[in-house]
Amino acid sequence: MIVHFTIHFFASSFDNPNSLHAINIATSHQEKKNLANIKAFIIIKVTIYLNHLYVTNKNSCVITLSSDNNTAEPFRLLGRPHIKYNGKNINFSTSLWHEKISDKKFTMIFKVYPNTKIPNNGSLEMVFNQVMNTKGNWEFKMPVKEVNNKVIKFNDVVKKDGDLELELHHIKWNAAEVSVNFKLKQNLSNRARENLAFNLIMDDGDSLETYTGVDSGISRINQKNNTVTTEYFYKFALPKKGTKKVTLSSHLDTEQDKSLKKSSKLLDPNNLPISLSQGEIGNLIITDVEYKEDKTFVTYEDQIKYPISQVYPGNNIWLENSSHKNVSSGYIVRNLLGNVKPIGLENTYLAEFPITKEGENPLRVAAWLYPYPKMLNNLEIKIPLDV
Repeated sequence: MIVHFTIHFFASSFDNPNSLHAINIATSHQEKKNLANIKAFIIIKVTIYLNHLYVTNKNSCVITLSSDNNTAEPFRLLGRPHIKYNGKNINFSTSLWHEKISDKKFTMIFKVYPNTKIPNNGSLEMVFNQVMNTKGNWEFKMPVKEVNNKVIKFNDVVKKDGDLELELHHIKWNAAEVSVNFKLKQNLSNRARENLAFNLIMDDGDSLETYTGVDSGISRINQKNNTVTTEYFYKFALPKKGTKKVTLSSHLDTEQDKSLKKSSKLLDPNNLPISLSQGEIGNLIITDVEYKEDKTFVTYEDQIKYPISQVYPGNNIWLENSSHKNVSSGYIVRNLLGNVKPIGLENTYLAEFPITKEGENPLRVAAWLYPYPKMLNNLEIKIPLDV
């Protein structure tokens, strides 16, 4: 069972009179006394947006949140929420991942693991009493309904490439995601599976974002045939509307077998665009450079030849000084739609570096030179979605 729910309202301490925070703006004792008489207030506004809710068949909730605030304090974790399901409090454990979008905005993935089984349908209530150092009352209440899965099962759909044998079991999709289940059999002495990667390619050539890709953790070994069979479970984002088929594509990441070299160019805003080679996989095109007092912003596009599902491991840049020393630790990259994790379907990215040019001398921009991945075309399986 997986439930997908998209919500467009938000909870804000500014909108709830009970959540307004009064802070004395005075610093001295006398000023505090005077301001207490005239009741001076600073209003703190912290808004939480609940964007998506997924309830998985593993009895967990995955909630995507974002927040903005007008405070000067650095971001800290959300306070632990109070959660009710169908009006009853539930005990749970949590994990939280967050990423900074700007000085005032953050996006989060909040995972909830209930200690008891929750029904497929019901009502979920969630209240946060603290965000960062700000106390308040951010309350969400929403219905949860199970969505129908569309499933295509396959019998005897097997592809071979040398000693590799891929057998497709089924593809399943709903309003939240696409999941694919398949098995891979290979020779015990073949280490290819350690570098093997899988993608779903749409009929227009773009790939789907990969949510998760795991094996069952249990491999069946056949000593007689000297083979090992492993079952895989992959989850992907939904394809574009109108997509009639997808292709399960396999490749080997050959860069793990080689010592990589790098390319670098002078990051000169007066000499744009800048083409930065990534070797056999294509180029990165620097389209804009902005130097600020304490940061450097670099906008770039990838021209990667193979539609890899997320940003290619090498599709990243860093900055160097005139001595070719990396001076850009701690930077972040996002696509221009504001997503924290670039998804391959959009090939324009913004990198934010906590460093500026050295005096009047611009920095250098660098990237790795990658070999082209080894495509396993014989393992390709085309999957119709309009059946």
